[in-house]
Amino acid sequence: MAHPEWALKHKTKGTELRNIGGRFYLYRVSSKWNKERKVTQKITHEMIGRITEEDGLIPKGTRKPKEAKPTFSPEALANISTRESGASSYLTGISEDVISGLRKHFPDNYREIFALALGRLLHQAPLKNMDFLYESSMLSEHYKDLDLSKNRLTTFMKELGSDRTAIADFMQGFVQGTSNIVFDTTHSISKSEKMQLNQVGYNSTGSYEPQVNLFYMFATDQQMPAYYRIFPGNITGMKALKLTIKEAGIKDACMVGDKGFSSDDNMNLFDEEDLQYVLPLKRNSRFVNYERLAAREYDKAFDGHFMHHDRPIFYYKYIHKEEKNGEMKERSVVIFQDPRLRNEEETSYLRRTENGSPDYTMDGFREKQIAFGTMAMIYSLKSNEVDKEGNPIEISAQKIYEKYKSRMEVETVFDTYKNLLQADRSYMQSDEAFEAWVFLNHIAIMLYYKIFNVIKSKNKLGKLSPKDLLMRLQRVTKIRIGTEWISAEVPRSSQIIFKELGIAVT
Repeated sequence: MAHPEWALKHKTKGTELRNIGGRFYLYRVSSKWNKERKVTQKITHEMIGRITEEDGLIPKGTRKPKEAKPTFSPEALANISTRESGASSYLTGISEDVISGLRKHFPDNYREIFALALGRLLHQAPLKNMDFLYESSMLSEHYKDLDLSKNRLTTFMKELGSDRTAIADFMQGFVQGTSNIVFDTTHSISKSEKMQLNQVGYNSTGSYEPQVNLFYMFATDQQMPAYYRIFPGNITGMKALKLTIKEAGIKDACMVGDKGFSSDDNMNLFDEEDLQYVLPLKRNSRFVNYERLAAREYDKAFDGHFMHHDRPIFYYKYIHKEEKNGEMKERSVVIFQDPRLRNEEETSYLRRTENGSPDYTMDGFREKQIAFGTMAMIYSLKSNEVDKEGNPIEISAQKIYEKYKSRMEVETVFDTYKNLLQADRSYMQSDEAFEAWVFLNHIAIMLYYKIFNVIKSKNKLGKLSPKDLLMRLQRVTKIRIGTEWISAEVPRSSQIIFKELGIAVT
């Protein structure tokens, strides 16, 4: 590679210019005749010096004068402080839709709500620590003079939780226009004896502690938590579904639930609200018919297949008809069979049979064998595609399957809610405060998914988690020297990640 002109002008007779690691050095050289090889041989002697564009030739042994260190007055040194900047500033910048919605529905308190939600996401902090965290962040410069003291927040939480109308109106802004919603319920353990919501009820962990149930909706097309509603711990999610749909004002969307919601009442509810749905069925459901699988032949047993994550999924569809109250009801059903899952279930059953488990017998195996590896779904979906004659094209089995698989998104929300935010236990002492607590965590999860979607858009999810990125952003700080806030140094590894994600940290 050619040397730059500013370096070449220092090269004279009897010298050689070298580029070592991007730096330029000048060496003294001479030549000598080699009698044995009969060639002229170059001899390199001592280094003369280093060459830079700014200072020219710097002779060996000469040191560049150090820049004088700035001095500060005692008053300036007393005003030096450090605050977190990266995470709070970046999340504020990418969450304008959330902040705008809060400003619209909570014009007097939107700054406090956002600050508390940041405290929950970044630090999983209880209310008593919020004031300290706020003062330790540049958010206190962006939203000045917030009162997040423990005494103030005790009153604030009751006031916020009392305004369910404003909370619901805020969330409706993120539900409108959503085309695909997955939903499920979870619970939060509470020890408070003052709450009406806190009731003993069954949950997936098998415990019967006092709890509050949480109904959650996730918009898969927007990749964003959309809506929640809390209800007493002794009420089932199936009963809460109707009121949640009414309150959220959901229209023109497909609802995707789990097996616990595939009841006649819920399907009738979706029909009445003109909502589409995909619901999995238990294998012993009256809607499930495995007769075609007995043929064990592709053309007779299945309508076709498709590939999902490099594995074949076979399927067949049919219409289930039954008469109820003098009216003929028709429901669309699709049966999927996954050969890999079938082998796994057969192996698992037979292994338990060999181990002598009383609930697993060869008679039971023969009875269940035809259903191994299957997944049945009942659905009502409208197609937006039409054929040449203008008739709607039937929804493909693959699209139904993928819609159901999208329900794992709500499981991820619950995982974030419980493990990252550590919000599955509450110490709130009133129903109103608990409502506010859940709302703050809801905003925190929305901010989490802002980060998640940034990483996903750059195809970095396999290498970087939202938690990892938030940790790096929190290490970005600003230092106040006198009256000026100056950005502190950022580690090179973080700089590289921020650049790859298009994150400007200032």
